[in-house]
Order: sequence, then C-alpha cells, then structure tokens
Amino acid sequence: MIKNAQMSIGALSYDTDERIMLYRLNEGAEIGIPQIEELYARLKELTEGARYGMLVDARTQATSSSEARNFASRNPEKKNMVAEAILVNNLAVKLATNFYINFHKPSQPTKMFVREDEALKWLKKMIENSIRSVRERL
Repeated sequence: MIKNAQMSIGALSYDTDERIMLYRLNEGAEIGIPQIEELYARLKELTEGARYGMLVDARTQATSSSEARNFASRNPEKKNMVAEAILVNNLAVKLATNFYINFHKPSQPTKMFVREDEALKWLKKMIENSIRSVRERL
C-alpha cells in the first residue's frame, strides 16, 4: 500500500510493503528547523512507528540552513529510519550532500547516489539487514 502526504517543502510517498519512504523536495524549497519538524511529524504519521528506509530526491534547487542540517542529522525522531539514500544530479548538490554526510555525521547509514535504482537496491538491503538483526535479538 502507498501512503502519501504533501508538505510545504515537498511530498512524501511511503510504500508500506517495501518500507521505503520517498521524499521529493520542491524546486526552490528553503529548509529550516520548522520544515524539518514538519517532516518528522509526517514521517511518524505515515510509518506508524515501523522501521523504514528514506530515499531523498534532492535533484532540485533546494537550500537548507546549517541549523536545519545539524538538527536533521541527529534528531531522535529518526530512530526508526534504518538508512538514508540521497539522490543528487549536480555538483552543488553533491558538495552539499557530501558536507552533510561527512560534517554532520547522520546517526544512521547515509549514502549519496546518482541513480535511483542503485539507491533503492542499497536501501532494500539495509532494511533487510535491519529486520534480520532485530529478529536475531528476539
């Protein structure tokens, strides 16, 4: 089943069977802490506490504040996010994403991709490993 939500800075689409959340940013979106808080509230609603992988489509001209990136990288609301794949398509977004990954050091595995199919393959593997790990602890 697919669940959708529209936000001020983009759209979310959650595939409950695959456990993958697609987050498409709007062209020209300006992301601050209030937008990140809105994002986490919507993620919680859509996933209903399930573990999931996040595919961020950042192939737009969106901007984010340093405070927002720091807030997003270690937010406790991300506890059910298994991994985050970020799609990029130009040098500026690649540099910003690389900075986010290496400077802000997100609390879950985060990787940059140019191809969506490769990002999805990696996310599915990360979700599968996470589910297996939880089952082994039970």
